[in-house]
Amino acid sequence: MTVEETIKQKYLRLSKGQKIVAQYVLSYPNLVVESTIAKLSGRIGVSESTIVRFCYAIDLQGFATLQQALKVDFERPKKKSTSESVLW
Repeated sequence: MTVEETIKQKYLRLSKGQKIVAQYVLSYPNLVVESTIAKLSGRIGVSESTIVRFCYAIDLQGFATLQQALKVDFERPKKKSTSESVLW
């Protein structure tokens, strides 16, 4: 399961602050990978601990693990939906 899929699955159970983190991660995953937790915290207006708690809430061990998981997702080929693939 990708980070995006996990976030969408667990979104309703996140706190208000964690939802802010989730929305940012879904919108700008490349910036999350390149950022430090301190810079990300300042950029989106939540505490560093909220970011760490968000990572725990989506079953990751912390911010570095989130960054690694996003990198893996970037390297994965995108799945084509059946509407995109031609079946003959």
